[in-house]
Amino acid sequence: MPDGTMAGRARPAFKTPHPHQDHDLQAKLAGWNRTRLTPKAPPADWGAELENEYAMRVLEIDFVEETRKAQSARAQTAPSEPQAFVEWFEDLEKSGPGQGD
Repeated sequence: MPDGTMAGRARPAFKTPHPHQDHDLQAKLAGWNRTRLTPKAPPADWGAELENEYAMRVLEIDFVEETRKAQSARAQTAPSEPQAFVEWFEDLEKSGPGQGD
């Protein structure tokens, strides 16, 4: 659903200018991933879990898309020649986003 709605559900909005600065969002996504990847039987109230799954997937997709947009310009500067690309890629360890996080 490109508009971010499903059966009348509105897309949640980010609280801060960029999701990397939203520590509550990151903690919420990490907790959700931990819960959803833990093996378990389906709950009796699976409909409520499905509603939560939808809301969390929207947050996760928005987070990934915002991150992708923020790095798009830098990625377009990547060289296409193999050795130059490897050097560019390895330099991300020193100069790439997220250093010092």
